[in-house]
Order: sequence, then C-alpha cells, then structure tokens
Amino acid sequence: MYKNLLAIFAGLVAAFLVLMVIENTIPPFFQVAPPAPNLPKADFEAYINSLPYNLLLTNAISYGVACLIGSLVTLQMASHKKMAYGTVGVFLIVVLVNFFTIHHPQWMISLGIISTIIGGIIPIILKRSTT
Repeated sequence: MYKNLLAIFAGLVAAFLVLMVIENTIPPFFQVAPPAPNLPKADFEAYINSLPYNLLLTNAISYGVACLIGSLVTLQMASHKKMAYGTVGVFLIVVLVNFFTIHHPQWMISLGIISTIIGGIIPIILKRSTT
C-alpha cells in the first residue's frame, strides 16, 4: 500500500517538475516579459489575457505532457496499474483549481483539461496493451 502511495506521490512530483520546467523555459522564446512580482489578481489575469495565443496554446498542451510523464513514473513504481489513475485524477484536480482560481481564456481551459486527460490515460492504455 505504501509503495503505491509513494508511486502516486512520485508521479505527481515528476509531473509538477516537468510542468515547471516547460512553463519557465517556453516564454523567453515568445519574448514575453515576466509579470511583476506581487501583482494583484485582476492585474495578473489581465497579464494572462495579454499573452500571445501561441504561448497559451503551449502552456495548455504542457499540462498533458506533464501528466503523461507523471503517469509513466507512477506506472513504473506502482504494483498496480490502476494507481496511475490516482496520479491523473489528482493532477487534473490541481489543473482545474488553477484554471478556476485565475481566469484563463475558455479555449485554454478546455484544451488544458482535454490534454491532461489524454496525456495521463495514454501510458495506462499502452501499458495495458503490452501486458
């Protein structure tokens, strides 16, 4: 049991590390200035809405990539394949909280949710077909 919980935790840590790396390395390619520290929520939401479409698209897809990596880590460590669903579920909840706490464009919310689900489920399906 503890091995499976540790596998879910390790998958989440891997997913968040991948997400953090992607979200911090992509903006310089779009030549976007980082937001000022300690912005009020309304100003930060205006900053998000002013970002280029390509950057928002890349961020939405990065949720799926991060969930894919997290699911792979969980599948490698857990004794049951179904533990990866726990990683996908917790990561999806955190993504939803992020989307609804800070206002994002509607298309980005939809794409982020879809890419998170697809990215998390692909390794589970592939693992099922190979065993």
